[in-house]
Amino acid sequence: MTVERPPPRPHHLRFKYALVQRALQHAQELIELCTSQGGLLALWNEIGAEQPEAERCVDTGLGAQNVGDAERPVVMITLPPAERPNEAWFLCVFPKPATLDDKGALWVPDPTGPLELRIFGMERSMLPDGGLIGFVVEWTQVYRHNYDAPDNASPGAFWKAILEVVGGTRKPIHTMALTGAAAAPIAP
Repeated sequence: MTVERPPPRPHHLRFKYALVQRALQHAQELIELCTSQGGLLALWNEIGAEQPEAERCVDTGLGAQNVGDAERPVVMITLPPAERPNEAWFLCVFPKPATLDDKGALWVPDPTGPLELRIFGMERSMLPDGGLIGFVVEWTQVYRHNYDAPDNASPGAFWKAILEVVGGTRKPIHTMALTGAAAAPIAP
């Protein structure tokens, strides 16, 4: 028996894709948004203002933390709780040249050239029987790579899955070309 999937809430979904687009097209702008006082909240409210009042989501839990530095940012973004499929619990961005060091930790080399980011998300999904699951996603300029579910929906499990992707031990289970909101350019 297949259960009908509820659509993602537009406020939540549009916010996620606004961050994805900035990460892929305007990396420095995204980092500034995430590290400035009130930057993410301002964008959340701007996107919410475009929604009918009854469809706006609360900002509870919204935040970002840079665990890297200004030149080598590693930013974990927490979104308001994901309630429906394709809504994200977390996003994480870091410079493309990042690799794993010999201890399995993320290592970001000294910057050369303009900042380019990788962006990962942990999204909520629904199994055909109605069960809920989280899965890891990586967006690139042209593709969305879906990876299998981490151990749970915690930041630690998400981070572990990201390290496995970077280290090559977690492979995509599905890849698709980006279209629609995820592929549309944003105004600078």
